[in-house]
Amino acid sequence: MRKLFFLFTTFCLVSTGIFAQNISFVGTTEKVVVVGQQFRVNYTLTTGGEQGKDIRLPDTKDFDNIFGPTLSLTSQSTNMINGKTTSQFTNVYTYILSAKSQGTFTIPPAAIKIGNSEYKSNELSVKVLPPDQAANAAAANANANAGNAGQQ
Repeated sequence: MRKLFFLFTTFCLVSTGIFAQNISFVGTTEKVVVVGQQFRVNYTLTTGGEQGKDIRLPDTKDFDNIFGPTLSLTSQSTNMINGKTTSQFTNVYTYILSAKSQGTFTIPPAAIKIGNSEYKSNELSVKVLPPDQAANAAAANANANAGNAGQQ
């Protein structure tokens, strides 16, 4: 009986470790915006089945939070390879922010709870131009997106 309990406990600990490794929480946004322009900040949570709760964007004194968070996308995929089934869940949480002033600013990591653990995203850097440089901001983001598409 002790041997069975030991095996069950070991399996639970190993499984918990495997699931914990499948969690990703990544923030993305425009690289360049203009003062007063609304822009999206997306946080993508990818897990092996766990659901996130209590997402929190830290106080950002350089930006106004216009809207959010809202759950803007949910997807699930299941794969079976050689008899082994794996699932992946993806949720995208979206904020709409507006820059208050010109400069280069950092949006600190957002946080989300999964079970009893808290996960943090990456920091985001945003360059804010004056309103008369909207065309420059659009061109900078188009170039950044073209570069990211080439890397995939």
